[in-house]
Amino acid sequence: MITIIIFLLSVYTLWYVFHAMPYYLGTYYRDKKRPFLLTFFDKGAYGEYLIYDRLRVYESDGARFLFNCYLPAKNGETSEIDVLMIHPAGIYVFESKNYSGWIIGSEKYPTWTQCLPQGRGRSRKEKFYNPVMQNRNHVKWLINLIGSRDVIRNVVVFSERCVLKDVEVDSRDVIVIRRDSLRRIVHLSINVSSYRMSDERVTELYDKLLPFTQVNDEAKAAHVRKVSEKYKK
Repeated sequence: MITIIIFLLSVYTLWYVFHAMPYYLGTYYRDKKRPFLLTFFDKGAYGEYLIYDRLRVYESDGARFLFNCYLPAKNGETSEIDVLMIHPAGIYVFESKNYSGWIIGSEKYPTWTQCLPQGRGRSRKEKFYNPVMQNRNHVKWLINLIGSRDVIRNVVVFSERCVLKDVEVDSRDVIVIRRDSLRRIVHLSINVSSYRMSDERVTELYDKLLPFTQVNDEAKAAHVRKVSEKYKK
């Protein structure tokens, strides 16, 4: 019994060191100041971190990251960008959906469906707001704040644990992918782009948007309440 306990503790220690060390050395932790396990057991937060983790290599190219950016919208509301990467090749606006199961939806319809297996051929269906529309709204308010002279790329990222079973997105202004394709798609986007912004512009945008990530819990709760009320309508 003692041997089993020691073995399990050793496995846990190795797992923790392997995952936690990169976490604590990254920008996500420096910005959020959340312990690793607290983020790991928060599905939404961990999905956002994993997007950053896939793309942190671009920090060596001058990229800057912002997380949970609450931009001012109409009627005193806010629009929350999950992850924003400001890269010399453009501004990447990521909507994170750390979901499992089958994902079904079209960019034309206000809600999409997540189908979760329940055993014996049964499944549970959960509706959620169209993430393409959601992120387009984020991009709209971002442009309203900073102007439109920079290239902005709209990317919706689902977990690799899901299957994009029947997803219809024909517009060229948005990409819907799983997280395991994220680095390849962004790498391709950067390499084929002829657009480049200066380091000074990257810093200017970062400094302008940073205050919108530093909101208190009351403002976050108000945002969640407003979004919930809008969805119910």
